[in-house]
Amino acid sequence: MVAKIKSIKSKMLFFLLITLLVVRGGVAEASAGVAYQPRLIMLIDLNDLMCFNCLMAFSRFCQSLPPSFLQEKTLGILMVKEKNLDYHRLQIIKKKLRGFRQSHQIEFPIWIDLHGLFNSFSSRGTSLVLMGKSMADCRCYSFPLLPHQESEILEEIFLERE
Repeated sequence: MVAKIKSIKSKMLFFLLITLLVVRGGVAEASAGVAYQPRLIMLIDLNDLMCFNCLMAFSRFCQSLPPSFLQEKTLGILMVKEKNLDYHRLQIIKKKLRGFRQSHQIEFPIWIDLHGLFNSFSSRGTSLVLMGKSMADCRCYSFPLLPHQESEILEEIFLERE
């Protein structure tokens, strides 16, 4: 029963997060007469990024996106798998996150999931959710991305920007 409640909470939070991200830029786009543009949610597991190849693939992909897209249409969630974090450990995680963002020029906001609401997604490791040009177009990809996946995502984003 507890697992079912956590699953429902995770799904509700994910839905609210998607709604927030869509509404955040969608109202401005609609008032400017611009068609809906795709959004990204990056689900980040820092343990996955301890692998140099995975880290470089993630960093390279982020650098390939336009800064305005990252700042306005991308949101990161840092998945923390530790339970019962104390204040000291939380400060260490925040400091690591700041260093990670600065060293890899990550330009999108990253929220820390302290309550494990996104743990159901953590089995995929670091991944991204692409919300495409329609409500029926939502795809999930795991890092490191395959070349055809990266091309598919970038094509979706750049097609909408033209």
